[in-house]
Amino acid sequence: MVIPLFPPAVGGAENQASLLARQLGHMGVEVTVLTRKLEDTQIEESIGPNSRVLRLPAVSSGQFLWRLMRYLGRRANGCDVLHFHTLDSPLLAALVPRLLHRRPVVAKVTRSGPCGPIDVLAGGRGLRRLRWLLLRRSVDRFVAVNEESRSELESAGVDWSRIASIPNGVDVSATTSPSENRVGLRRELRLPPDAFIGTCVGRLIPRKRFEWAVEAWKQLVSEDPRPRVLLILGDGPERGRLESKAATLRDRGLVRFMGQVSRETVIKLLSGSDCFVLPSESEGLSNALLEAMAAGAVPVVTRIRANLGIVSDRENGIVFDRRGELAPALAWLEDHPESLSRLSKQARETINSRFSIDCVGARYLQLYQSLMTGLETRQRSS
Repeated sequence: MVIPLFPPAVGGAENQASLLARQLGHMGVEVTVLTRKLEDTQIEESIGPNSRVLRLPAVSSGQFLWRLMRYLGRRANGCDVLHFHTLDSPLLAALVPRLLHRRPVVAKVTRSGPCGPIDVLAGGRGLRRLRWLLLRRSVDRFVAVNEESRSELESAGVDWSRIASIPNGVDVSATTSPSENRVGLRRELRLPPDAFIGTCVGRLIPRKRFEWAVEAWKQLVSEDPRPRVLLILGDGPERGRLESKAATLRDRGLVRFMGQVSRETVIKLLSGSDCFVLPSESEGLSNALLEAMAAGAVPVVTRIRANLGIVSDRENGIVFDRRGELAPALAWLEDHPESLSRLSKQARETINSRFSIDCVGARYLQLYQSLMTGLETRQRSS
């Protein structure tokens, strides 16, 4: 597996790569993750049965690409499949093992929509367009995490037979029943037992549009004085602007910026929350959304194709279209506790039946095996 950054670096793609590597290791697959060495990390470490991380020293993405190409040129013949968790420049290294060793290459599309990797590469000009043409020829299977990604790949010239639809996965064993954490979280936050809690999780960047959540919370508070709090988990360049927008609410403890917290803390806070708010303008398949639903937090999400692949309005969550619709959606949830309980249960069931890492790991293993079988067949015929 190849990914530019890997935990302890924080991010959805990084967490998914780590989760999948560990799951495949438990299934008996020998996994080596190649990534850049970060400060205070080891060159090599085990992350579970049959799974290890090898960090290549590199001070820039260009140097990482060079070291990656050298490594794969020498060692790729010893692996069965190369799985890239990115369409960024490291994927260019796939040309080396593909030409020298004829190793099958898998590349995952982590995000769809405007400014996503397919939009940037296939819709670009000059060197970007040339890079896309090279990558398109060097990849045996593209993994689309949602239907929007599949459609974008097909529009960019990738034949449907070379696209595998495999969603992101969730370690459902790491989640707990919402009822186990509701009382404890409200006590910890010094809130009444019936307080309404909403949570946002993610990088504080423009496309996440967390200011919509802050504005909606302001509207709720102005219209109804009931106890409630909005938790914002994560950090990023938008934090200062968001804190300024939420200044009065923050001073009253109604909006709380928690910063970057551990995954265990994220799960605990989500499982004690009533709802999870995701106002993004574009996503791949949000890890935070999957984890929130697994924890029983009712998803309140924008109507974008990435979200609609998992959330059905008023069936296992709430879908809204425009900025001004978020506050009424939250108010409806707060006013209908029986519906909130039903949606929470259905959200958990959706994850357990379709998005558990056990199911996702099995689908990846099937994909790898089919590529290996195809390679053996071609080698025998030649």
